[in-house]
Amino acid sequence: MRSCLLLFILLPALASAGPVREATLSLAGGEEWTFEVYGRPDAAVRVLWIAAAFGLHAAHRQAAAALAERGMEVWQIDLAEAQFLPPGVGSLRRVPAGPVGEAIHRLARDRDLVVVSNGYGAVPALRGIRAWQGRADNRADRLLGAILFSPNLFARIPRLGEPPVFLPVTAATSVPLFIFQAGRNGNRWHLPALLERLERHAPVYVRHLPGVTSLFYDGDTSAETRMARAALPTRFEQAIERLRDHPV
Repeated sequence: MRSCLLLFILLPALASAGPVREATLSLAGGEEWTFEVYGRPDAAVRVLWIAAAFGLHAAHRQAAAALAERGMEVWQIDLAEAQFLPPGVGSLRRVPAGPVGEAIHRLARDRDLVVVSNGYGAVPALRGIRAWQGRADNRADRLLGAILFSPNLFARIPRLGEPPVFLPVTAATSVPLFIFQAGRNGNRWHLPALLERLERHAPVYVRHLPGVTSLFYDGDTSAETRMARAALPTRFEQAIERLRDHPV
């Protein structure tokens, strides 16, 4: 399926805010996962936000607070920490898909849910969605799809001039996706190859972020990144509407 290429429009910066509360899910395998939760419990849209390789940063929390101000409820979690794994890419590849799928089920039962991550956090996010799809009790769930920021789904980091090798979940994904691709992120060169795999079974939209290295890297303080962060809540709402065009 041909991806929809959209140009990201840039505006002013997010204000910071702390988590409203903590919530714990007790899962069937005995896991106790604690989330930082932003927004009202009666929000119409819930966001399950999975941290990337090195946890949640200030920019993640600021984005969650901004989405909460738009009426969403955001549940953020560092899965490596929740699974007692060290921070890093290898740990995210080791996170079991089953508990993530169960968390998706639990959070999608009573309202629309969007799964969100960036970088290598896309690995447990998409694997968890696949696990959720295999559940017999998901018929009434209201998953809309996933929003991914500059996702990394490499089986290994490609060497210079080497074609990328992606994890099997890449081509197996079959839910609607919206990708925000940072224009200065090193993985941008592999976006065409990534889309070729993702689009085998999934509708995929892409919005480019010119001049941005990463929305969630605290060291990226460029004017383009600051303005892109400020524009994020509006663009996020627009992305959700695109996901709604393709029922899961």
